[in-house]
Amino acid sequence: KLREKPGFVIVESTPGGATVFVDGQSTGLTTPAEVQLPAGDHVIGIEAAGHTKAQQVVTVLIGSRQNVSLAALPEAAPEPQAVALPKVDVQ
Repeated sequence: KLREKPGFVIVESTPGGATVFVDGQSTGLTTPAEVQLPAGDHVIGIEAAGHTKAQQVVTVLIGSRQNVSLAALPEAAPEPQAVALPKVDVQ
């Protein structure tokens, strides 16, 4: 029976309101969120619009409760494109 008892992971993020993923699958939850998981190793990840993805491997123990805090960095702005301007002769 103990083997079936899940653990809990409380996921927090910067920025807040990020979508929470477990083992590559969306949980449908946004941060801050409490996720119930079976014991074992799991990849906890977050995704937020305009930010890089962030993830961390967490070992969930039977009946445990642990916090995970992930930070997604703002995505770099795209490089400005060179624009060819028409040549103007000034006299």
